[in-house]
Amino acid sequence: MQSARDPTTLMEMRPLAPSFHSWVRKLDGIELYVHTFPAAATDDEILGFCAACVERSRVTTAPFVVVADSRLIDPLRFNAKQRKILADFQVENHAADKLWCRGVALVLNTPLQRGALTALYWVKPPVYDYVIEADLDRAYDWATARLTSSS
Repeated sequence: MQSARDPTTLMEMRPLAPSFHSWVRKLDGIELYVHTFPAAATDDEILGFCAACVERSRVTTAPFVVVADSRLIDPLRFNAKQRKILADFQVENHAADKLWCRGVALVLNTPLQRGALTALYWVKPPVYDYVIEADLDRAYDWATARLTSSS
């Protein structure tokens, strides 16, 4: 049985707004974006994703939250250059994130992945609130609560 908040169930329950990138869906009626990352991606694909997110932040006029579903990512296929692309993206998008992003719920499979990201965020915290979860339902609950509390 699928969870009520599984992305495929959510897509059936609520129509999706047009997406600005194939990895991203926005739920209609609320400013909640679901980023579903593939198991592996090329550098160009990650650059394209980051460019689309920068453009979204540039044109947005409303606070938003993100559920970053990273459960499919194979950490062995995610290279140093790609991690640098994402780090540079966070720096480039800093001002817009500070203004509009009310939080990011990151969903990762393993305790090692969650621990590594927690350690990274201790050293260099993002400008938005965040939670690192193993459970997609808890990530949706947190993100929805963040969006509700920001309105």
